[in-house]
Amino acid sequence: MEIAIHLELDPHNDTYLPDNHRWVGFLESIGQEMHCEEEAEVCLTFTDDNTIKNLNSQYREIDRPTDVLSFPQDMENNILGDIIVSVEKAKVQAEEKGHDLEQELALLVAHGFLHLLGYDHAEPEEEQRMFSLQDRLLQHYYHECFGKELV
Repeated sequence: MEIAIHLELDPHNDTYLPDNHRWVGFLESIGQEMHCEEEAEVCLTFTDDNTIKNLNSQYREIDRPTDVLSFPQDMENNILGDIIVSVEKAKVQAEEKGHDLEQELALLVAHGFLHLLGYDHAEPEEEQRMFSLQDRLLQHYYHECFGKELV
């Protein structure tokens, strides 16, 4: 898989620096599990609440920050699309759930990746299927890629 990772955070306000090697490994593992082509392309961006709020407003007409946005592209040409994650929102959610930031980010990245593949959670049946798969992917690859146990 071709994976690009971007960091669009204010270095004065945010201290999260992703380990790109681990994130590439995580996405590659998920991609292989989901039978993505080797040539598939994904872009992962870690950003802040303000940036994701603007994107959420522009593309979904929801004027508030969200935790993750996915922008599917052209699967026929193996360009899966973009996953954008708010590190600020992930920090709050990690504290609320009692686990570390990387675990929350991994959950959001897996969630966003499944959206790129066409999974959704608008209906209860879809939600159960998507969230079950998301949890299974985390169980299989979080420890392997980040060297930590899920909390």
